[in-house]
Amino acid sequence: MPGAPEARPPALVLALAFAIASCATPATAPPGVSKAGRAAEVLHQREMALQEDLAKSVRLNTIGFALERANAPLCPGTRPLYGFGVHDRFSYEGKFAKAAQALYRFSALPRVSYVIAGSPAARAGLKAGDEIAALDGQPVQDGKTALQAFLKALRAKKGKTARVQVRRGGQRLDIAMTPVKVCDIAIGRTSSPAINARTWPRAILVNDGLLRFVRNDNELALVLAHELAHFAMGHIRAEGRNISAGFAAGLALDVALFTAGIIVPALFTQAGAGAAYVAYSADFEREADYVGAYYLVRAGFDPRPAEAFWRRMGAENPGVIDRRSSHPPTAERFVALRKTLAEIARKQAEGKPLIPNVKPGRKPLHERPPARHLPDEAQ
Repeated sequence: MPGAPEARPPALVLALAFAIASCATPATAPPGVSKAGRAAEVLHQREMALQEDLAKSVRLNTIGFALERANAPLCPGTRPLYGFGVHDRFSYEGKFAKAAQALYRFSALPRVSYVIAGSPAARAGLKAGDEIAALDGQPVQDGKTALQAFLKALRAKKGKTARVQVRRGGQRLDIAMTPVKVCDIAIGRTSSPAINARTWPRAILVNDGLLRFVRNDNELALVLAHELAHFAMGHIRAEGRNISAGFAAGLALDVALFTAGIIVPALFTQAGAGAAYVAYSADFEREADYVGAYYLVRAGFDPRPAEAFWRRMGAENPGVIDRRSSHPPTAERFVALRKTLAEIARKQAEGKPLIPNVKPGRKPLHERPPARHLPDEAQ
């Protein structure tokens, strides 16, 4: 603008530019990386990440299937399971969509992502990579909703045999799968690095940090069996009732104090809910450890390698070795597990059913008889 004073850089900017120019630089001459070379490696590493992610899910679901199948008679409810996963080109978004397409070469049809060993799908001959063309003679439609429509139709069969037509290497194959009953709770993963797993009303979620921590499938089965015991013994509902009772008692005290002119915003309400949770949380954990050990052995896992889990947990976090909180100390859990396994071994030697013992006066646990099969469900 005519007549306007010339803009000058502030002294601080000049000083910063001078400081950067005088910074030390590397002495060697590393090879340059082209944009194309970097892009190719980015794609390759994303493909590796997808493969690793799938491998984790397969491991988790394979162990979970064994536990839920063997212990279905002790669970409060069951669901039918065929034992396979499915995905399509719309299952992946963002940066990983291109990598998924390069890795799996999706067509217009949904594709089997994995098949659980020993499952009905595996016994029927279904294989990873099979493209699903039809269910009970009805063609699978193309589009973003095709996968969800197929899964909805599969769930609607409610335990009946599913006749799936698949494409494999230019062939069209007809595969009939009859599901088996498993405990009515799903098993999934989270990307959290924490060494932990958690049971929710409808799912057991295992952190990736725990998957990295366990050294063998028996240790992972021990954790999953513990979480399955939480579900089967009704701990989630019981803790909810306890928290509600503590909340109500604390709220009543807060209201009484407020009526008397003493204002302590939600002090006893929060304290009551917290105290009710802690009061029985450790006992629920002990019961889940005890019942879970039975589930572990009933599913055919070797409990001896799993014993080391609690010792290594204590070594990883020494503060929990003998500290009592909402969970028992790891030292106590290790000793209790050994005693439980000895109890199970005695029952095995005597030919007794592997059913956890209950306190005097409590209703004994028992296996539920299998439901009568429909003619269509005969294998």
